[in-house]
Order: sequence, then structure tokens, then C-alpha cells
Amino acid sequence: MFPLLTRARLMLILAIAASASTNGCSTNEAEFRQNLVYVKAQEKTLKAEINPRQLQDVDNVLVAFFGTPDDPRVPQVGDETADLLSQSRLEMAAGAVSSNEQGKPQGLYREHCAHCHGVTGDGAGPTAEFLNPYPRDYRMGVFKFKSTPKGEKPTHEDLRQILVNGIPGTAMPSFKLLPEDELESLIQYVQYLAIRGEVERALIYECANELDRDDRLVDCDAAETERET
Repeated sequence: MFPLLTRARLMLILAIAASASTNGCSTNEAEFRQNLVYVKAQEKTLKAEINPRQLQDVDNVLVAFFGTPDDPRVPQVGDETADLLSQSRLEMAAGAVSSNEQGKPQGLYREHCAHCHGVTGDGAGPTAEFLNPYPRDYRMGVFKFKSTPKGEKPTHEDLRQILVNGIPGTAMPSFKLLPEDELESLIQYVQYLAIRGEVERALIYECANELDRDDRLVDCDAAETERET
């Protein structure tokens, strides 16, 4: 099951991000596509635009906690996430399609999934517009075919069954011929994208509803000054 994102856990994420290395506060453009649909929905409710600096803070926190598509990280908040995700599995699924020195494949997600679901997992890959139904947006953490009650997250086995069996009537194929370790890597990467998407929405909501327009979600300059002293 996916870990529950409580407000207390969100505050812990922000506290840790503020003291993280400056790599997480980079001004480089994030490689994951920002959830602009959710941003616009919050702005419509707010009847005002969210400060772009706050949205950049959101990207910085996400990089600090989740890394990038080429360099993913297991977010270190609570034992649930650490138990759910393995760094080695994420590395096998992430990045460009290649293999390591031992011949182990890497880039499994881009090889098998990104052309439909997109690198961000938003269901907007290059072939998505030609598909009916559209590919699943993993960032929402909502899955149709599962054993859990409505409104609850799928189990690990639910995700495995989707990969193994595919979904008839859609473009989702079966991956039952993949070795077990590759299947497990893809399952964990989908979970990673879903958790990241939930945190992203929570951070955007925080900017829109809890902060004044000139407030910062995380003040990277202040955090760096504190570390230097």
C-alpha cells in the first residue's frame, strides 16, 4: 500500500528540504513536468496567480526529495516509504535505456512506459494523443483495476497484476515475459511517480492556500547561510 501523506509529514518534508544540500535548491529547470493543471485549478479557486517563485520552490523541494528522471531518490520520510521503495530498483527503472557494467538493464520505464505515460508519469507521452482511452496519469495515484475499496490506493500485487496481464481493450500490454526483477523495478517506479505526484499537489496546495503571496515555501538562501554558520 502507498504511505499516507499527512500534513505533519508534509511539514517534515519542508523542514528537511530547507536543510538539504543546495542540489535540491538548484535553479536549473526541473526535468519532471510541473502539474500545471493542478496549479491552474488552485489559481481558479484562489482567483489569483500563485507566485512563480513559490512554484519554483515546489520544484526545488521535489528535486531534493525525489531527485530527477535520470537520478531518482527514495524520499527519506518515514519507514513506510523506505520499506516500499528500493534505490536500486528505482535506478534500474530510471534514466535512459542502457545497461550497466554487469549487463543489468537500466531505463526500463522509458523503454516500456514513457512513450504512453510520459517521463513524468502524467499520461501525456508522445503517443498518448493517439490512444483511446488515454494512458493513466500515475501522479494521481488513482488506479481503476485493483482489489482495494473505492478511494483507497492499490496494493503492490494489484500493480503487478496489471503489468503481468495488461488491460484488454486498451494500449496497455502484458509484460509477463519480463524477468521478475525488472517487473519489480517497474512496479516500484510507478509507486514512486504516484507518491511524488501526491507530494507535488500537497506542496502546490500549501502555496495557494497557506502562504501569503510573498512568502517562500523553502528559503534556500537562508538555509545555505545557516549551514555556513
